[in-house]
Amino acid sequence: GPYFGAIIVDEGQDFLPNWWLALESLIDKSGSTQKIRVFYDSNQKIFGKNLKIPPEFRPVPIRLVQNLRNTKNIFRYVNHFYEGHKIKTIGPEGPEVEYLVKNSYSEIKQVIKEKIQNFISKGDISPEQIAILVPDDKCLDKFFSENTIAGYSCAKSYMPKRNAIVIDTIRKFKGLESPVVFLLINSEILEREDLLYVGLSRASTYLFICGDSSGTEYINKIMKPD
Repeated sequence: GPYFGAIIVDEGQDFLPNWWLALESLIDKSGSTQKIRVFYDSNQKIFGKNLKIPPEFRPVPIRLVQNLRNTKNIFRYVNHFYEGHKIKTIGPEGPEVEYLVKNSYSEIKQVIKEKIQNFISKGDISPEQIAILVPDDKCLDKFFSENTIAGYSCAKSYMPKRNAIVIDTIRKFKGLESPVVFLLINSEILEREDLLYVGLSRASTYLFICGDSSGTEYINKIMKPD
């Protein structure tokens, strides 16, 4: 089979132990340079807390200390749910994070629809720059069964389409980003700070936290304590 002088791994925190063995077998041992470079975020271990780079790889960490994705307003939320060495954001201030508080799925969907129509009518944002993220597949089926919203078709994160709004679970959107994110929260996600961290950090410019009053008030109280 093919052998490589260098291998780059993204989302290394998701790799299972036997995957590392498979990668190592693909390195060209006869070459003068044998490199495996791994990008890894320990805050995104949503598939298992015990997954880690095997010690026999002798990893030498190079810490990334600047956040280049999020505006400062979004980063304040992301940083609250982040654990690790200090990170500095160098992005613009950006618009305030907004809460869309409704007590039923149909009302939440309606207010998201109105926001989307407003964005697109102004001409600043196209449909494919918008992502709606939900906690799980059950919520996805319940919330968006018609595959359209605001007159636009919907697409899954792994198969984006032109003029289509991405609607998917937080887990499946991990590693991706979007200028506009509507993050739907429920009681289950409030117990998973790792999922909150991933969901909040997907938005680069506009972030809307959507849900009933109990969930949104919980996050608002964390961010703005009395």
